[in-house]
Amino acid sequence: MKSKLIIKSIFMLVLLTTMLLCVVGCNNTPNEIELSLKEDTLTPTSVTLIIANNSNNYDFVYGSDYGIETYTNEQWQELPTLNDHIVYTIAYTIHPNSSKDFEIDWHYIYGELPKGNYRIVKNFNKVKAFDDISDVITSQELYYYFSIY
Repeated sequence: MKSKLIIKSIFMLVLLTTMLLCVVGCNNTPNEIELSLKEDTLTPTSVTLIIANNSNNYDFVYGSDYGIETYTNEQWQELPTLNDHIVYTIAYTIHPNSSKDFEIDWHYIYGELPKGNYRIVKNFNKVKAFDDISDVITSQELYYYFSIY
């Protein structure tokens, strides 16, 4: 009788552990907003990224601004700019379940990037779909990592 109780307890423990691991490790839900490379567009002076809104209920608002950081001495550091530049404060909106190209030409601001590891820093504001874009739910910073060879 005692051995049946032990076997049942072990079985329940294994079952619960398996369920917990599946809940934690089997989550294949994509991020609500993602950056990816448009194929064959990366050069030492420019890139085109694809911004994908994978949500069903939210718009994401973003501007033309971005930053580039380089990985040096085991840390990310902002690249110095070569020239003063103006960033226009235009708000672009990407609606649920859609994507847009985001073209970046950094030649004037950063010059031609030498060989190395970099990331583009881009900010997004999450708002209720088709609602007032000034009513921000959350803000988030996304990174796109790349290397110049």
